[in-house]
Amino acid sequence: MVFELRGGGHLVGINGDGPGNGPKVSMSFSNNQEYFYFEEGESSSLDFQLINLGKGEARHIAITASSTHPYIEFTEDKIQVEGIDAGDLIHLESQFDFSFTDYSDSSFVGDMLFEIRVNDELLDTQKIMIFPTPASPYVKEDDLILLDGRTERKVPIYKQGPNIIEPEDISGGEGNGNGILEPNEKALVYIRLPQGMGPNDINTFHRTYLINHLDEPFISVKELNYQEKLNQAGATSVATVLTLSEDTPDHYEADLWFKVESLYNDKDDTTSNATIYAHEYDYRRVKLKLKE
Repeated sequence: MVFELRGGGHLVGINGDGPGNGPKVSMSFSNNQEYFYFEEGESSSLDFQLINLGKGEARHIAITASSTHPYIEFTEDKIQVEGIDAGDLIHLESQFDFSFTDYSDSSFVGDMLFEIRVNDELLDTQKIMIFPTPASPYVKEDDLILLDGRTERKVPIYKQGPNIIEPEDISGGEGNGNGILEPNEKALVYIRLPQGMGPNDINTFHRTYLINHLDEPFISVKELNYQEKLNQAGATSVATVLTLSEDTPDHYEADLWFKVESLYNDKDDTTSNATIYAHEYDYRRVKLKLKE
């Protein structure tokens, strides 16, 4: 048997004759998404499609969510669905109410496990990766730099090697350079942090990585921008390059969520800007006006 599919991720049900070809129920998240960010202290839930890939009707479906993450608390960890016909699907929104009560560090990845039962029989299990974040406040306009083919002069940038702040010209993106993201442009975003990881890293601008582009209908990330820390390949900075759809309505305001890179060299190495002895992310949100 040979069949062709377009890229982008698919759920495929292959069913023959005989036993074992009853209902096959799976959860499908938008854009084939497998990892999710959740903000500490905020009520959260999940949207997904429930699909029956089998040949038989699925009746009395129950899905239970659980996690080994130490800081997650479920308000509702189980949902029930009466039934789904063979080859059919239903859209479910705001399911599995939960929140994260604390936050440890940006490298701590957890998981959420789902047990899918049909007529009280365990049919399948699925897992997603979860990334809790600390509180993510919105930044002011003065704390944001959008590079769309322009150069911003004398920007305060923290140098983790000598542990000092230096004014630096930063350039990036492609476009008309007016600081507004418009169709057919590419943009890098810098965000000012009141306090970076280094003790002397105060009120400086940092590179950013967009984490909620799947939630934005008109913003996409088609490429990444890499910046080597001098001679150490393992100390690569990765930022997202934002692009805007031609279909974006006039005066649209995007609600963007970034992780903001913060570095600190706490050794007596005053000559190197390469070796990173500590590395973490802050998280910030941006209300970005587009196509003015």
